[in-house]
Amino acid sequence: MNSQFIKFFATVFIIALFASCATTPQVQVERPWTRTLGQAQSIELGSSIFINVSGDEEYLLIDNPLMDNSVYNVIKNQLVRRDFEIVSSKNDAEYVLNVEYQSKDVQVMQTELSSFQSSYQQSASGSGYGVLAALAVSEQTSSNQSVNQAEVSTQTAYRHTLGFSITQNDQTVWTGESTWKSSSLDVSNRITSTTQLLLSKLPGYGEVTPRVKAVNPEKKNNYYNQFIKGNSFFGPSLPYLINFYKLSGSRTGPNSSGSRTRPNQGLSISESNIARISNPRILHAIVDLIQTAEYALPKEPNYENPISTSQWAKVKLGGEYYIGNDDEKTYIIVNLVGDKTGYNIDSASKVNRQEYNRFLNDLKKWITALNNYYEVFE
Repeated sequence: MNSQFIKFFATVFIIALFASCATTPQVQVERPWTRTLGQAQSIELGSSIFINVSGDEEYLLIDNPLMDNSVYNVIKNQLVRRDFEIVSSKNDAEYVLNVEYQSKDVQVMQTELSSFQSSYQQSASGSGYGVLAALAVSEQTSSNQSVNQAEVSTQTAYRHTLGFSITQNDQTVWTGESTWKSSSLDVSNRITSTTQLLLSKLPGYGEVTPRVKAVNPEKKNNYYNQFIKGNSFFGPSLPYLINFYKLSGSRTGPNSSGSRTRPNQGLSISESNIARISNPRILHAIVDLIQTAEYALPKEPNYENPISTSQWAKVKLGGEYYIGNDDEKTYIIVNLVGDKTGYNIDSASKVNRQEYNRFLNDLKKWITALNNYYEVFE
């Protein structure tokens, strides 16, 4: 009898252990509201584009051309990756991209939740189905949440607005708009992921292999402290935040000095956890990938219903890069595992071409499922 009870409880324990390994996150990302109008797909790959940026940051005393230049470089980099040519003269351009951004303070309720349904309906035609799927899953998470608080307070936040307008021969071809709230006046905090959301409507995703800087392996902890520590990341293809906690040690694991600490409180990437990254040189590429990937592949995809939330507990991202001055491409796979607050990076590895091809084949099936789901007209 005792042995039967032991076997029973052992079985229950094992089932509970595996069930707790991953869960669909319950905290949605406050995604920027977006709207795109026009015929983005009519813009031919390889076309030349002139970018004009102007901005207004409320309460700052002077116009900041350096901020304009920072926004310009982010957008230029993303367009080059889509195989567009960026020119320095308007006269040499086939298209002109006018970019405007603005930041102002607003009073918001502490319990305010943003609705993204209007954005979803406006965007439900064209390309970028990987981004649409993430938006739909995030919307379901929002609708399932309830807010019950005895006290509701008002606080100051900042409303950031970003607008794109592409013209050809002074005729508007396509527009993209986005707005989001933040506790920071600095518009640059979300500029990469927000512009990626808008530009996902344009053709050419994955056309050009990007080159990113290589991290000095001896300075991996310095990189972590400067670019990762204290941050959670947002990616356009994912409905939830991405954390690097597991790269920096477990919640109760020792740091490099032997003391125990919690995530994001001075943790270093210890030798026992660096195995989660196949090579520290690719750290910057990993940060880039999770912020720019336009498709995420669920580990157990539901091809009939790609926006079902249950399949998003474990997902995979993949991308190819030139690292530093390397002549050969590096293929990267990132595995994400969900908990209640978002995704943790379970592993991030440099893989061979054969493994990357298997990922691409699986991703192709997933993209086909997304196309079948969203393309509802004859």
